[in-house]
Amino acid sequence: MPDAFAHSRTGLLTLSVGLVVIVALASQLREFANSLLTTYTGERLLRGFRSRLFRHAQRLSLSYHDTQGTVDFHLSNSI
Repeated sequence: MPDAFAHSRTGLLTLSVGLVVIVALASQLREFANSLLTTYTGERLLRGFRSRLFRHAQRLSLSYHDTQGTVDFHLSNSI
């Protein structure tokens, strides 16, 4: 630690405040990055699931869509 900070109360106070501000900014940056990464990952997974579901629905025949209602569910499809 430089002598200007070690022997001066004002210097120590300035250094302490500076360190607190740096730690607070680093914490906020980490929280922002965590939130951004979580949101990005979740949205990417959701987009992938929707894409797979849409491709699957497109592969089904038109007669299947005509005969099945929107709430019809077969237990054999879920196993």
